[in-house]
Amino acid sequence: MGEPCLELPADCCLVEHRYADKRACLGDLAARAADRLGLDRASVLAALAHREALGSTRIGEGVALPHARLADLREPLVLLLRLLTPLAFEAVDERPVDLVCLALLPDGPGSSSGPALLARCARLLRD
Repeated sequence: MGEPCLELPADCCLVEHRYADKRACLGDLAARAADRLGLDRASVLAALAHREALGSTRIGEGVALPHARLADLREPLVLLLRLLTPLAFEAVDERPVDLVCLALLPDGPGSSSGPALLARCARLLRD
């Protein structure tokens, strides 16, 4: 048997949203996540922008997995977004993205589960 599915609360699954570009999409996701977590929106967006500057988080087949580590976070947060209109996400294969999975992970001592969560999200979304 495979691993169980990743269960997300309904309010963490967003459908049929449309954005002008990748920056607007990440800005909206950062704002939603910050509001949900009680964090500063600019800090969340800065962490995401910093990670994206290292290289695109697009994982292929129309899926992107933007993620960041935040010192003020105690538990991981995942938001799943299905886009109404696919977006360019600066990927090597140049295929647009229509599914975005935002993962915010705790940063600090005892926060070693981040890579496992990202790998699990990537495996589930690849299908």
